[in-house]
Amino acid sequence: MSKKVLGVVAIVIIAVAVSVGVSFSLFSKAGNGSKPSEVYSLETADMYSNVKDSRRIVKIKIVVETNNEKDLAELDKKKYQIRDISNEIIRATPEKDLVDVDSQNKLREKIKKQLIEEMGINSITNVRFNDFVIQ
Repeated sequence: MSKKVLGVVAIVIIAVAVSVGVSFSLFSKAGNGSKPSEVYSLETADMYSNVKDSRRIVKIKIVVETNNEKDLAELDKKKYQIRDISNEIIRATPEKDLVDVDSQNKLREKIKKQLIEEMGINSITNVRFNDFVIQ
């Protein structure tokens, strides 16, 4: 019986040693010194836009994210252009394409793509909607 207990204790010690080794390996790779990229964001004021072929309007507040602090300053100087591009895209979008989440995700990507293209700021990483109300 003592051999069985000794065998069980040995297996438990080996299992603990293996799990400690695996944990150490995973955590040491995660903390390899690479710094996560910083995210900078710029929020527009409330915007109101007509909806294409509808009597409704959209109230929206857009947040533009970038990973470059210098580009954030440039975006801040050109808030008017962010608003203009966003309004233009929203006014050209039918109501049915504004109401569901999937369509709103496509709208975010469309605005992001257009901002990058027209403003020449490739560090824009995301466009978010803080407010999105159709009235």
